[in-house]
Formats: sequence, structure tokens, C-alpha cells
Amino acid sequence: MQEDDFSIFACLTEDRSSTKLKGETLKLDQKQRESLSKALFNLSGYAFTGFVIAQFLPQAGFRPWVFIGGLVFVVITMVVATLLAKEEKEG
Repeated sequence: MQEDDFSIFACLTEDRSSTKLKGETLKLDQKQRESLSKALFNLSGYAFTGFVIAQFLPQAGFRPWVFIGGLVFVVITMVVATLLAKEEKEG
């Protein structure tokens, strides 16, 4: 995959002639992908601490849906960050 081929479907804008939404692609250069990858790694660490580790504190009480939702969010952000980092190394 070439550097110019990498895109993220980031924006949904309203079509002025109708109420349908259309997808627009956002092309990122290498520096932007690197920054986004680092930010997602940081976000996943904060989410792990806030949603997963905090469930084991006695003040918070254990809520299974928060725990599971936190784990799912962490996994998704880690996968996206890893894919961005992989693209940056290949490109």
C-alpha cells in the first residue's frame, strides 16, 4: 500500500440537496499517522486504567459492563494504533 493510498473514513457531511450523509476520506501523511498512532496508544492506556483497573477498587464496585466495554475499547484502540504504526513503517 502506498502512502497516498492510506485513508480514514473520518468525516460524514450532510449533502445540501438531501438529508443523506455521504462519507469523505481523510488522507494522512506519515507524520500525522505517527502522531495519531501515539495518541491512540496513550488513549488506550488511559482507558485501561480508567475502565478496567478502576473496577477492582473497593470504592468503585465491580460493574461487568463497564469492565467489558473498557476492554473492548482498549482492544479496538490498540489495533487501530498498531495498524497506523505498521503503515508508517511500511510507507
